[in-house]
Amino acid sequence: MDKNKVLFVFVSGLVVLLDQLSKYFARQYLTKRSITIIYKFASLTFVKNEGAVFGLFPGSRVLFIILSFLAIIFISAFVLQAKLPLFLSIPISFVCGGVAGNLLDRIFLGYVTDFIYLNHWPVFNIADSMIDIGIVLIIFYMVKYGKNL
Repeated sequence: MDKNKVLFVFVSGLVVLLDQLSKYFARQYLTKRSITIIYKFASLTFVKNEGAVFGLFPGSRVLFIILSFLAIIFISAFVLQAKLPLFLSIPISFVCGGVAGNLLDRIFLGYVTDFIYLNHWPVFNIADSMIDIGIVLIIFYMVKYGKNL
């Protein structure tokens, strides 16, 4: 297995680990209180998200579990078969790890643990952040280097 594939597995696993640890602490310490990080801008606030992005489509747990499994299988198969440059392996790992982190919540808790609140923005978590960062980086690299991949 080449180093990009090892990196994909390692980074995806690291994202899942960090996501699950942060959500564990949120469930342990934030269920009865909110902690202000930056006055009137950022706080840590526990929320059970039973939907998808921004809490849309609540009650669709089984659908999101199936879609998440399919996304992880598709992404993993693509990465393990393709000869990707290093600069694409990492953001794809972010996406896969983020999807897996939220999938674990849906399977074992029945909801996704969200806890990062920025004023005037829906509450989110590390997995959500990694998915967003990964997608933005993938788009950036595709626009910048797409013809040379």
